[in-house]
Amino acid sequence: MEFESKIISRQIGNILYASGLTIGTAESCTGGRISEAIIAIPGASDYFKEESLPIQAK
Repeated sequence: MEFESKIISRQIGNILYASGLTIGTAESCTGGRISEAIIAIPGASDYFKEESLPIQAK
């Protein structure tokens, strides 16, 4: 993951944790990369609750 993404993910995590809020994602086109960036930060399980990654069979 790029350095800038880690900084942004950490900042988002700090805001969520300090506010007592949680986050979840529903991704398709991104292939789970938003969730990947969020959970790359230690302690993310305190505020990241779930991901939905729909897959369409061809």
